[in-house]
Amino acid sequence: MDGVSTGRWIDPTGCATNARVALRAIALDLDGTLVKTGVLEISDADRQAIHDAASAGVHVVVATARTPSQARQFQRELGLVGPVIGNNGSLVELEDGRELLHRRIEAACAHRILTALVEADLHPSIIQGNAIFRRSGPDRRAGRESFTVNFCEYAVETVDDPFAVIRDGATQIGIFARSLEPVLQRLASEPVCALRYYDAEVLSGAIFVHVDASKGDALRAVFRYLDVDPVDTLAVGDSEADLPMFSVVGHAVAVGNANPAVRAAARAAGQTVLHAHVHLIPRYAGDVEDPRGGVRWIIPSKARYWK
Repeated sequence: MDGVSTGRWIDPTGCATNARVALRAIALDLDGTLVKTGVLEISDADRQAIHDAASAGVHVVVATARTPSQARQFQRELGLVGPVIGNNGSLVELEDGRELLHRRIEAACAHRILTALVEADLHPSIIQGNAIFRRSGPDRRAGRESFTVNFCEYAVETVDDPFAVIRDGATQIGIFARSLEPVLQRLASEPVCALRYYDAEVLSGAIFVHVDASKGDALRAVFRYLDVDPVDTLAVGDSEADLPMFSVVGHAVAVGNANPAVRAAARAAGQTVLHAHVHLIPRYAGDVEDPRGGVRWIIPSKARYWK
C-alpha cells in the first residue's frame, strides 16, 4: 500500500498535525492496492501494518472484484477473520460461508447481456457465487482448469453453452475485448452497473453487476453486521470500483497508483510519482540521549512517532 500506514491510530489527512483518529474498521481493496494485479506478493511492511491493526482490535475487511473464496485465501494469508466482500460488492460472505448479502443480475437481464456479448463474438466470464465459468472458443475447449498464483488457487469451468449457466441469473459477468464501446452502448439501458476496470488502446475490460451492487453497498451491510459506526472507518483503494466505499467510510485513502478520480475523492494519498529517498544523518555514539526521530525533529510535534 504505497504511502499508507495502518494501525490503531492514523493521521487520515497526511498533514503534519497532531490529529489522530481511532479506527474500528479498515476496508482494503486487493488488486492494484495491496498487490499488483497478477503478481500476488504482499510486502512485509504491509503484512506488519495489517497485523498491527488487527491485533489492536481493528476489523480489516477485504473488498475485491475477486470471488469471496479467493478473498478468503488472502484473508488466511494475512491472518484475518470475519466477513469478506467479493465480486465488487455483489456477494458478502461470513467466515462460515453463509451469505450476508448477494445481489444477482436477474435472469432475463443476464440473458440479454450474454446475447450481446456472444453476438459480438466475445468470450465472457460468468461468476455464480464462487464458481467461475467462461465461454469456450477455437483455442479454448470445454473442461475444468485449475490455477495457482502464489498462495491463491482457483478453478475455471469452460462451457460450450454459457446460457445454461445463467438460467437463474448471475452474480457477475466480465469481459475483455479490443473494443467494448459498441457492446456497452447496446447495453446502456440495462438495469446493471458496468464497471470499466481496464481501458487501453489494445485491450479493454468491463464487469457487469446488479445495478444496486457496489463495494459501498456491501460495506454498509458489513458495518451493520459488525456493529461499527462508519465514521470510525477507513477505506483504501485505487480504482473507480472503490469509490462507493469512499462515500461510506469516515476516511478514504488512495494509493499512489490510483487513477485521478480516486485520488480526487480520497482524503489522503500516497506517492503520485514512484520514488525513493534516503536520509544521510552524520551520527556518532552518544551525540544525543535518544537518536530516534531523526529529521522529524524539524517539526517537533512529529518527532516522537513511537508515542
